[in-house]
Amino acid sequence: MTHALLEAFNQLAIHDRIDPYFEADIQAYLDDDSQFSLALKRSSQRLSLYGRDHVTIRQKFFNTLPQSARVRVMVSKIRAAGLWSWIEALGYDVRQLTDVQDIGKGRSVYRLVCHNRVVVLKEKINVNQVRYNDLTRQFGRQSYRGWFLTGERGHWELCEWLGDTAGVRGLPSVDMAAQAAAFGDILGVGDRHWDNYIITHNQFVNIDVAHLMAEDNDYWTQVYVCGGLYEVCVLKDYLHDTRQLDGVARSFFSTYYAYAMYLRDRCQQIGQVIGHKWHNKHAIVNHIRTIYVPALGVMFERMVYKSIVQQLVAQGVDITNHPVVYMYYLADKGGWSVFFRAEAVMSDIIAVITQLARDHLGISAQYFVDYKATVDAAMATIARACDESLAKPLSATAIFAQTAPDSVAATSRL
Repeated sequence: MTHALLEAFNQLAIHDRIDPYFEADIQAYLDDDSQFSLALKRSSQRLSLYGRDHVTIRQKFFNTLPQSARVRVMVSKIRAAGLWSWIEALGYDVRQLTDVQDIGKGRSVYRLVCHNRVVVLKEKINVNQVRYNDLTRQFGRQSYRGWFLTGERGHWELCEWLGDTAGVRGLPSVDMAAQAAAFGDILGVGDRHWDNYIITHNQFVNIDVAHLMAEDNDYWTQVYVCGGLYEVCVLKDYLHDTRQLDGVARSFFSTYYAYAMYLRDRCQQIGQVIGHKWHNKHAIVNHIRTIYVPALGVMFERMVYKSIVQQLVAQGVDITNHPVVYMYYLADKGGWSVFFRAEAVMSDIIAVITQLARDHLGISAQYFVDYKATVDAAMATIARACDESLAKPLSATAIFAQTAPDSVAATSRL
């Protein structure tokens, strides 16, 4: 099984981006109790994006082991990490561990079944999730039950298993997305892509916060929107219907503004410092107009090239000799992303895809001219919807001043 998985994964390896696995890598992970996680071998020097196919195979190196072997490996790693007594103090008997699955993306995160109770154990890079969960409760937003530990081996989280609610699937509510965007922007939360959210009680809840109150959050917000990965990107499905796009855009921007104003007032009530730029309504309006609207235009422009790459592969065209294009095909496949962080290389990518489209799909230059006209019409609609909805904004008090919802459960730290 390991040999077949190695062969399958290594067909997806990308030179200087994602390295292949070797049998020694897998054996070292399984034999070395101090190696808690099996991570993708991503380049530290160049942009390295992975896709769902990489994740599925990486997980299988652990998940296809016999159940007894998975439990044995996990128990040994828990003991080596010094987590045994902490987990047991929380009421989970490691000796009654009956099954384990790796559910992580770029590296291992474990779903543990302990005597019919299911939890998730993950290694964290910092304590920002603790701070974020505390802030969600202060602002009256939903949270989840989780416990945190900082020790000699780093930062750890044990949290309730959230089931199939993890990750946003389908097209989420525009109002929910707008509120999550405003909350994330005001707190400077980064990396708010869809897999880091759950939806509960009609709210987005971020379950993997590594970046909080970052000084460069505006820059990264633009990058993520351009790449199709932030909340406002719910608008993408309305590109070809300007009438629907107008209504959805108005709903998003008016809800965002109203909720941002509500959060600003809540900050003053609870004494929470959020940075000077959010202290007046003009800053909120400027943020929407200068960050969101231009970035949406870039996202729309990129979408056609994602579609063409998918068509090329479906037609059997080999794109592996174009490693950057191939990387983005795998990264974008089956998800929301559109050439995330491609700013420095997008012109080269466009040139390659345009040539391949002409050679293999018979797509002419007029096709791109027509598509640009569609994008221009969509952006005119968005700009107008933005200006008009912000000129007569919704009342934050009327919408959000009702009693704040209770958290799903408190977050604690031991």
